[in-house]
Amino acid sequence: MTAEPFIRYPNSKYVQQFKKTCYVLITKAKPEFVSTVEADEGIQFSNTHLVLENIGIQNATYDDCAIVQYVCRQVSKRAARLAAAGLAVLVNRIGKPHVTIGVDGSLY
Repeated sequence: MTAEPFIRYPNSKYVQQFKKTCYVLITKAKPEFVSTVEADEGIQFSNTHLVLENIGIQNATYDDCAIVQYVCRQVSKRAARLAAAGLAVLVNRIGKPHVTIGVDGSLY
């Protein structure tokens, strides 16, 4: 996806809908929704549809759901890497040969 449609056609209905969808996702999405969306398997996207309906996005298309799932996976991956980086610094500071780390939630 490029920025071209946003620059050339800032008032098009697609750009306006995209902006509205982004606003809804940013203001109404809860962290647990990410795990729910990521748990979706197959091409039905039943969990993703429920999450999107829960935050006010009705009649989501297959492409909408696929994009939301992709973004959720990327956000989770980034969060896990950031947490791992912080933990790696702590482990290096501790200086012990064996350290066990427990992670709660869907981060691992």
